[in-house]
Amino acid sequence: MRFKQNLSFALILLSFSTVLCSTVGNLDNYYATNAAAPLDIPSYVQYAGVNEIVHPDVIYEPNGWHGYKYWMAHTPFPNNDATYENPCLAVSNDNVTWIDPPGLTNPVDSFNSSSNDYNSDPEILLSPDKSTMYMLWRRYKNNQFEKLYVRQSSDGITWTDRVEVLSTNPNIESLISPAVIYYNGQYMMWTVDVKPSPRIVRLRTASSIYGPWSSSTATDIHPLSYDTGGTALTETWHINVAMVGNEYWMIDNDTVMGGSNGVNLYLGNSNDGIHWTFANHPVLYMRNNYLYWDQKLYRACIIPVNDGQQIGFRLWYSVMRKATGTNPPWRIGYTEAWCAPKNTRMLSTRQDSLSILWDAFASVYLKSTYYKVQETATPFVEGSWQDISSWSSNLSLSVAKNANLKRFFRVLAKVE
Repeated sequence: MRFKQNLSFALILLSFSTVLCSTVGNLDNYYATNAAAPLDIPSYVQYAGVNEIVHPDVIYEPNGWHGYKYWMAHTPFPNNDATYENPCLAVSNDNVTWIDPPGLTNPVDSFNSSSNDYNSDPEILLSPDKSTMYMLWRRYKNNQFEKLYVRQSSDGITWTDRVEVLSTNPNIESLISPAVIYYNGQYMMWTVDVKPSPRIVRLRTASSIYGPWSSSTATDIHPLSYDTGGTALTETWHINVAMVGNEYWMIDNDTVMGGSNGVNLYLGNSNDGIHWTFANHPVLYMRNNYLYWDQKLYRACIIPVNDGQQIGFRLWYSVMRKATGTNPPWRIGYTEAWCAPKNTRMLSTRQDSLSILWDAFASVYLKSTYYKVQETATPFVEGSWQDISSWSSNLSLSVAKNANLKRFFRVLAKVE
């Protein structure tokens, strides 16, 4: 098939062999679209009038937990100052308007920290009966220790004293970005050990979040990208884990080998939490251009979501401060990852015409021959998508748009 040269771009999608009907799709076919702008999340400290925050971890309860559907743990990081990198909470009912939990004075925990002794990497989760919220985070003291602490609360406002639950010698093993879930009667925790090269993601288990935690088991997570000659280019930096049925899914922020600057985000899955398979490409790409707010991606978290056709992922991701004070610094954005053609990740280039082709995808929805195309300017807001075609068996569509508008397009299939 040949494309007309006046088309801004076209996308041909490869076919799947499975029906995406409330199921998890092929790992390599999940994509997310960069958020147009960061979320506005409060911080107890600002830099140059901006709430600089990082390390999101989110709990979502559809019916709310103590008045709020969304609870987010995060850490401020104003102008890269680790002395303020203390675990904090924010809440929301619509994932747009975020506030400090009424009655709570952030941070949840702090001490007289310094650039060589600081907190980082908070995780929050609810107990199996949802009566208790746990906050777990890392404390690092240069050349002396790495520790993990836990505090708990029955309402998200009043918290017990911190309890040390794990400690390592930082010259031997690091405990970066703990990712904790409760599954099948036990707590499971993955941490990133940056002492070996390549890095090792380690798994521990415990019957209580307070431990005692088991000795670590090394997973088989390997570097995430390679050059054409097979040399490793990037490896794991920060992680988060969620369950889909009885399968483990991980969002993995990579960095250059041995580095500490975030790059892209990868999705991976596992049947046992030890042996992992990762997609051959990022689920979300950095935008290496000072025109965008998300130049380098950092720690992210995921929550599965079922739209009635397939399993997707809500995705909150943090972004590194740029090397300039004139552009957005450490911030957190929201998007969703779907298996194409739910979200085709198609971006216009402010051209007048666009061709959308999905004939190779007709076999995806084996029960359907009906398709339609939607568009939006804010792809991370699900309710903003608007139909630009009705259900049809046609396998292509050409549209003309105002050249001054940047639009996002996706193809939907009708399952009957």
